[in-house]
Amino acid sequence: MGRQKVDDGVILVVAKDDRTVRIEVGYGLEGALSDITSKRIISEVIVPHFKRGDFFQGLQSGVGQIISVIDGEPLPEHQRHSKNSDQGLRQLVPFLLIVSLGVGSVLRSAFGRVGGSLVTGMVVTGLAWLVVGSLLLAIFAGIAAMFVTLIGASTVLHGLGGMSGGGRHGWGGGGFRGGGGGFGGGGASGRW
Repeated sequence: MGRQKVDDGVILVVAKDDRTVRIEVGYGLEGALSDITSKRIISEVIVPHFKRGDFFQGLQSGVGQIISVIDGEPLPEHQRHSKNSDQGLRQLVPFLLIVSLGVGSVLRSAFGRVGGSLVTGMVVTGLAWLVVGSLLLAIFAGIAAMFVTLIGASTVLHGLGGMSGGGRHGWGGGGFRGGGGGFGGGGASGRW
């Protein structure tokens, strides 16, 4: 897809039975169509139509928005306050784990086990409120981050490793090549 030496292709993949949609972006368009922009197109443009069962309109609106972004038009302003708190929570979980494990371990070494946990909880609460826009979810995230930091990264990672197994879910990174250009493993995915 796209021109071979420019790598300016975009692929929109829908797995209807798995209720998953993905946008893959060629290297040449990663500046115009970033992973964050792709994620917003999926969650704010495509998925609302898919939830109503209107797949044609979801695809048409999504492709139209992709073309507009590539042509230089910005996305409409992001809505901070989500009507669907479950979706906000799903977006918050990976963020919570990364910040709690990464930043939390640094703060834990600097301020001690309890102090580092409290500071991590406050940092995650503030960041989550900015990202999700819900104070209730932000407080929940802060408390969870505090406990994750308190029990330690090795315990959390060991627990996550014990829960994984079985089949592979979703698309992994690594990218692929074919047709006219290469895709770098970026892009974004969403579910409905």
